[in-house]
Order: sequence, then structure tokens, then C-alpha cells
Amino acid sequence: MVTAPPRHARAADGTELLYRVAGPADAPWLVLGNGAGCSEEFWTTALVPTLAPRLRLLWWNYRGHHGSAPAADPTAYRIEHHAADLLALLDTERIASAVFLGFSLGVQVTLEAYRRRPAAFRALALVSGSDEDPLATFAGLPLLRPLLCGMFDLGVALPGLAARVMRLTLGGPLAVPFARATGFCERDVPEAPFRAYLAQAAALPAVPYVRTLRLMAEHSARDVVPQVAIPTLLVSGLEDTMTPPGVMERIRAALPDATWLPVAGGRHTLLLTRGGWVGRRVLEFLDRRGLLSGARTSSTAAPAP
Repeated sequence: MVTAPPRHARAADGTELLYRVAGPADAPWLVLGNGAGCSEEFWTTALVPTLAPRLRLLWWNYRGHHGSAPAADPTAYRIEHHAADLLALLDTERIASAVFLGFSLGVQVTLEAYRRRPAAFRALALVSGSDEDPLATFAGLPLLRPLLCGMFDLGVALPGLAARVMRLTLGGPLAVPFARATGFCERDVPEAPFRAYLAQAAALPAVPYVRTLRLMAEHSARDVVPQVAIPTLLVSGLEDTMTPPGVMERIRAALPDATWLPVAGGRHTLLLTRGGWVGRRVLEFLDRRGLLSGARTSSTAAPAP
């Protein structure tokens, strides 16, 4: 079990951010960017224990999420704000360059940060996320976008109602069976960390969470992708309804230097069910590119999970 005490940093607008650091002090940096509402269980269940022996890891929580303070400005939850927060953390830890792994919303945040400071990026790993407006491709049904946007707009306008809905749905007894039935998670998702994530998401302050979900639909880094001049690993589940496989196929086609690992049976909780496997593939990818500074990993690709 990897333990890491919380650290705190200030964003450019004064928002206090909670983050953690683990791994050897002299190892290359890898910075993790989470999904909207996702708790640290997405990292700590399997990915961090796999990566921490060979990499210096930094993971953090978005403003208004899981110990990071809400922004003083209730509208300041755009992807651009989260990307600026990420760069503020690099400055706090004096990280000149790193590998970046973005999951779900973290893909947009990571690409937006690359737009602003490409020299800080040595390589990318993009997991189960889109480069723009994920609501437009949700479940492969573009017609859902107006409905989802309307729901999120209502949640921002009526935060008390949104908080009650979050507690009843994410925190209710049927949350796990519903997630399995709708294909959000794999049927073999480890129940303890998944329930911990759901409980923490249910307790989030409604405005930061719902506004982050709504504003991710207003962002695009599609123009950034062809400019990414560093090695990039793409990982996604072939049964992921949140990020359908076609999204990753499009990103791969636009990237100058991309390796794509589609995971049969994988869904949006891939990092909970197969986090160790993903971690080993990341290490192998970095090792092949000479980015592990002599750390040993196998160069033989393991079979898909």
C-alpha cells in the first residue's frame, strides 16, 4: 500500500488545491489527472502501487473536489481553469518536465495544459477520455447532448436539488447495480473502492461538480492534438460508453506519434479493474522510449487483460 500525506498549493486565483506525491525522489516525474468527480481510489487501488517504485508521482484533486477548495468565483470551473491549476502545481513542486497521464476529464485538462506549456511535457498517456466535448459522443448518441446539458444547467441553477439527487443516486443502495447494468463499470469492478468513489462523489459540493461536468462540453483541444510532438500512449476500453472507441481512434489518427491499446471488455472504470495492467503498459511504453532513466521493465508486451 502506497501512502502519501496531503500537500497544498495555491492556484493563480488563490484557490487551495490538495495534491499528493509518492515515489523515489530521483525518479522521473509522472503527473496524474483524474476524471470529473473521481476520487483518489482510481489511482491508489492499483495504478499508483504499480508505478510508484519506478516513478515520482503527483496526483491532485480539482477545485471543489475531494479536499481542494471551491473557487471563490462559482463560474471558474472551465477546463482552462483546471489546466492552469495543473501548471500551478508544477510550479509549486518545481517540476520542469514530466510525463502526464490524463484519465477521462483529465485528457482534456492535460491537452489544455500542453497547449500552454508544451516544453514541460516529455510524453503523454491518455486513458478513456476525449479531446473535446465528451457529451457530444456520450454512449455514441449525440442526441443525448442537449438533455445532459439541460440537466447540468438545472443542477447549477438549483444546487440544493442537485445535491439531493447526487446523494440519492450516487450514494444510494442501487448505485453499484445500476452502474453495472448501464455499462458504466465492468462487472468485476472491485466493490470496496468503487463504493468509496461513489460515496465521495455523492458528497461533493454540487456547484463545482455539476458546473465542471457542464463546462467540459464547452471545451475543445482538438486543434492541439496534431501539434503534440511527443510520444503518446492511448488506452481505452472497447465497451466504454462514456468514451466510445471511435473517440480514441480519431485521436490516434490525428497524433504524429501514438500507440493505442484497446482493451477488450474494458469500460470507464478501467483503472479500478485493470489499473495494474495499465500501469505495467505505461512503464513498458516509457522504457521503450528511454524515459525511465535506467529503471528496469520488461520489453515483452503482456497479453491483454
